[in-house]
Amino acid sequence: MASARSLASREASFAKIVRSAYRQAIPPGQKGAWRTPGGFDRYRQSKVAEARAIQVAAAKGTPLTDAYTDRHERTHERSRRALSVTSINKTITRLGQILEVAVEYGLIGANPAKGRRRRLKPQKAAPVWLDRAEHIVALLDAAGELDHHAKAKGGHDQKGGLVYRRALLSTLVFAGLRIGELTALQWRDVDLAGNRLTVRASKTDAGMRQVDLLPALHDELAAYRAQAASTSAFVFATAAGSELIQGNIVGACLTGQYQRPMKS
Repeated sequence: MASARSLASREASFAKIVRSAYRQAIPPGQKGAWRTPGGFDRYRQSKVAEARAIQVAAAKGTPLTDAYTDRHERTHERSRRALSVTSINKTITRLGQILEVAVEYGLIGANPAKGRRRRLKPQKAAPVWLDRAEHIVALLDAAGELDHHAKAKGGHDQKGGLVYRRALLSTLVFAGLRIGELTALQWRDVDLAGNRLTVRASKTDAGMRQVDLLPALHDELAAYRAQAASTSAFVFATAAGSELIQGNIVGACLTGQYQRPMKS
């Protein structure tokens, strides 16, 4: 059994961790603001207003950007991304958990994060359908415009990689591939001369299939292949030549196009 001294030592260590977490979660100068439910309300309202401003700017074609420095000490700009309702609620929940322990240790009198009105009510996003030819044209045109700007800035994500948004979206739309099938697609699976591509990486055996290339997709892939200087086996690869992950596509490729053409 642990001795009384050992238990007391552990308790003191835990208390120190709690105080440290409390200080890190709530920056100096803001502790007063977070001591009341109103502080959480103001945080929630500010994040909602920020998200609205980001969406409005993106819809106007002038997205808000933030500067960042990569591992090579080079400075770049990237589009600012708003916190989702889920992320805002998770932040409040995590702070509430820290504050609850702070209450137990007498750091504050009550937990201001408690209450049904502290969190935002999630809203189900309206589905987006590409059900008309002009929708597809607008989507691909927006992707081509972003590719053009990326080329001028040194490649995708300014890291020298290929610019593939238009070709990638064309493949998704005209070939009907799933995200996993798309990321696993290799050049050996694409037969431009025979006007077909082979899906080898599918969730089921029944999903392994051959897809006939529509003329529009054939032209897009042929043009993309002609400018592809990468030696990667993957059709759509990272700057290092490795397979893309779903986050690469959703976060860095799809989001901008979705916001722009659908608003036009």
